[in-house]
Amino acid sequence: MVEYLRHDTEKELKAINELHNVLKLYTNFFSPCMKLIEKTRIGSKVIMKYDKPKTPYRRIMESDKISAR
Repeated sequence: MVEYLRHDTEKELKAINELHNVLKLYTNFFSPCMKLIEKTRIGSKVIMKYDKPKTPYRRIMESDKISAR
């Protein structure tokens, strides 16, 4: 989103930080991703199996490694 330019003013820094805060919420709550479950090599072919797509937020909520609070 920001590209590879040099951003060195306070105004640019503030805009980038605001954009990052919005994109962070979008990624965690609305952008599903698939996690690799298994990778098997058969000769030169690699077969990969993925779980169902879920958002990072949903994965955390379904995890038993954190408290419900």
